[in-house]
Amino acid sequence: MNGLPKHLSNLPGVSVDGAGVGIPLSSSGGFFRTPDPTKLVANTHEASKIALSDFHKSFVELAGGAGLDENSFRVVGEELHDRFEIQFLGDQRAAALAAKQFSASLTLGKGVWKKQAASGPMETEVQYVFV
Repeated sequence: MNGLPKHLSNLPGVSVDGAGVGIPLSSSGGFFRTPDPTKLVANTHEASKIALSDFHKSFVELAGGAGLDENSFRVVGEELHDRFEIQFLGDQRAAALAAKQFSASLTLGKGVWKKQAASGPMETEVQYVFV
């Protein structure tokens, strides 16, 4: 028994921590995992490819608006891609708080969000979202 009531114990997408509390899991391609609170993933609109350096520059500006400096995260991705991973640095607690701080800084309120875009090929603007 995994600590959940019998009617919930076999549900996919639910795990139990040591205290018997249900923890929702993400699933992607049949692989179930607990999301890492110290990481964010960014995907570009319509899978448009952008340079890692252009995404990094754009992310640094957004992070600065959240009160985070360049030393508080690492951007990982291929040189030209449509998906980037941001790993916030420090101990687990501090990195998770930085990720939350960043995410919260993106909203301007009432469903309005800060512009999330980077320079694309031929100086076009490519929007991205964090998932």
